[in-house]
Amino acid sequence: MEANKPIIKFAKKNKIDFFIGDEDDVLDRYYQAAKSFKGDIIIRITSDCPLIDPKIIDQLLEIYFEGNYEYLSNVHPPTYPDGYDTEIFSFKALEKAWKKAKLPSEREHVTPYIWKNLTKEFTIKNVVNKIDYSKYRLTVDTPEDFNLLSLIIDHFHDRWDDFCMDDVIKFLEEKPELLKINEQFMRDEGYYKSLKEELKFQSE
Repeated sequence: MEANKPIIKFAKKNKIDFFIGDEDDVLDRYYQAAKSFKGDIIIRITSDCPLIDPKIIDQLLEIYFEGNYEYLSNVHPPTYPDGYDTEIFSFKALEKAWKKAKLPSEREHVTPYIWKNLTKEFTIKNVVNKIDYSKYRLTVDTPEDFNLLSLIIDHFHDRWDDFCMDDVIKFLEEKPELLKINEQFMRDEGYYKSLKEELKFQSE
């Protein structure tokens, strides 16, 4: 797609490996990318989560290895802010989902087949934060989301390399009025929209 050209240009200029796959079948794109790069363990971090905290990823990876899980996340159910979602899964689990997932919502959103069949087919773990911060929306799906995160990034611009989730939460607790900027949007709205369209198609 034309919209991807600046990203491809940036990757080439900075000698960053990249993979181009199906625009709609994101599960296939993940699978083909993992296969191309011979990935054994996949960490799913979506591009609408620019504030993702490396410390959280490290903590989840440690738990993943200790428990020898096939799938681990912090979103089922969520206790971290929307925007700090992290999923870790084996290539084996990804391949099984790639082969078995049939519904459009399972193809577009990568992991639904896995977490809908957790107890049946996969060894799993959900990591729970000590404090439930799931009410915070710190993802970028709407102009309002972008406005909020722009304010947060501007506040931390002089320490971009070392601020973490707890710093962001503290900042928002000091300025609770900022949360009103995007409070009207629900979590995982894109996935639920896909489900709604799926049901509409099945009923026709």
